Amino acid sequence: MTQANCTTEEEVKAFLRTLPGKDPRSVVKPVQSAGSDDVFLCSNEEEALTAFGRISGTMNGIGLLNTCVLVQEYLKGKEYVIDKVSRDGVHKLVGIWEYEKRSVNGSNFVYFGMRLMDPSSEKMQIMVRYADQVLDALDIKHGPSHMEVMLDNWGTVEAPEYVPCLVEVGARCQGGEGTWLPMAKECIGYTPVRTILYTVCIEFKSSSRWERARYPATLPGTKHTLLHSLDVYFVFILYTMLTLYYILYTMQEGYDHSYFFISTFIDEHVEFHAKRLLA
Repeated sequence: MTQANCTTEEEVKAFLRTLPGKDPRSVVKPVQSAGSDDVFLCSNEEEALTAFGRISGTMNGIGLLNTCVLVQEYLKGKEYVIDKVSRDGVHKLVGIWEYEKRSVNGSNFVYFGMRLMDPSSEKMQIMVRYADQVLDALDIKHGPSHMEVMLDNWGTVEAPEYVPCLVEVGARCQGGEGTWLPMAKECIGYTPVRTILYTVCIEFKSSSRWERARYPATLPGTKHTLLHSLDVYFVFILYTMLTLYYILYTMQEGYDHSYFFISTFIDEHVEFHAKRLLA
């Protein structure tokens, strides 16, 4: 994907002149945010500059100041989420979801829903292999990854040629307040949270759960959706039993695990680790 980190309108204009092909559309958004916060689909230079002005210098959805703006080429196709869990450079698929985003009330990327996909088709396997290449290139060898990929057909209906392109990837589990957890547990039988536990506490090469997979220290606040599945408690309690470590944890009454929760208590988190790392 062609993109540029812009701090001035002149940089936006310069980037737009480099866009490949004849498609003048671009996507303008904050460098650090989430949930399609201030993501604009722009048809021309004027719209791109207007979007830049609305984002630059403002506070975004996760409480950070937008000191610069990301401008990207527009990618055609369907957007998918690929969730994986890795250990020692071995990547296991734990979910593929198809995003359904619509244009509503002047916004181009409003979440309408997402659909859990069957990973066995060749179309899905193309993205699975592509995701492995991305994780290897970024040297992500351990833990969860949450990847967004656009998949476009460069061929014909009769002879499709599916080409994936990375939108972004985070070394974390899927967010969305955990609303996807009940569906994952019902349809797949396990979640990324539990799969992470198995890779940490159980020798994964001999773990039947790990081999059978078709999708082969802070607790959240008391209002977090994740707690309804008990996955968080499962991880901490079983890890404590297996390792015989004593774990002291804190839960914040009335908070979920949103970005506002993280930004509110990040000072305590950094201070805790700094004392131990710099001791």
